[in-house]
Amino acid sequence: MSFNEDQDRKAVDPLYQIDPRPFQAVLDAASATLKRNEAQLTGAALDLDRYSKLLNTGYQSRQTFDQQQATVDALKASIAADKAAIETARLNLAYADIRAPIAGRTGQRLVDIGNLVQAGQPTSLVTITQIKPIFVNFTVPQDYAEAIRHNQQAGALSVLAYASDDKTLLAEGKLSLIDNQIDVATGTIRLKASFANTDERLWP
Repeated sequence: MSFNEDQDRKAVDPLYQIDPRPFQAVLDAASATLKRNEAQLTGAALDLDRYSKLLNTGYQSRQTFDQQQATVDALKASIAADKAAIETARLNLAYADIRAPIAGRTGQRLVDIGNLVQAGQPTSLVTITQIKPIFVNFTVPQDYAEAIRHNQQAGALSVLAYASDDKTLLAEGKLSLIDNQIDVATGTIRLKASFANTDERLWP
C-alpha cells in the first residue's frame, strides 16, 4: 500500500501492489526459454552454414540440408513466440501495481494489507475524487435554454457557485456543457460547469 487516506495523488501514482512473485516467476521462465532457444538457433545456423558449403561437393545430402533448414526456421518461430510470451508476462507483472487512474484526493481505505481480494468480485479498494478542477452539474428551467445556447456561442459563460444561504460566493467557473436534451419530466436542461477550485471551497 503506497498511500494514506485523505491524500492528494497524481495520475499513475502507486496505490496498491498485488504479490508480484508469481508474475515475476513466469517472466523469468519465459526469459530463460528465450535464451535457450537463441543458443540453439546459433548452433543450428552454424550447422546449416556448414551443410550449405558441403551440399555442392556431394558430402552432404539435400535431405539433411532441408531438415536443418527446417530446424532453423522452427527455432526462429519459437523465439518469436518466446518474445510474445515475455511481453505478456511483463504486462501481467505490470498489472500487479495498481495505480491512480486520475489525479485526486483519496478517501477511506476499503482494503488493507493482508485482506483477500479475489478476481471477478466487485471489491472497491479506495475512492479517488477529483477536486482540482471540480465539475458541478446543475439544471435550469428549459425557458432559458435558447438564451444560454446563444450566449455560449460568443464565449464561455461564467458560472457563480453560492453556499446554501444563497449569499456566500464560493467560486467562479466556466460553463463547459449544455446537455443535448431537455428533461421532459421536469422541464429543465442539465448544465455542467468547471471550477479551478484551487482553494478547495467546493467539496464533492
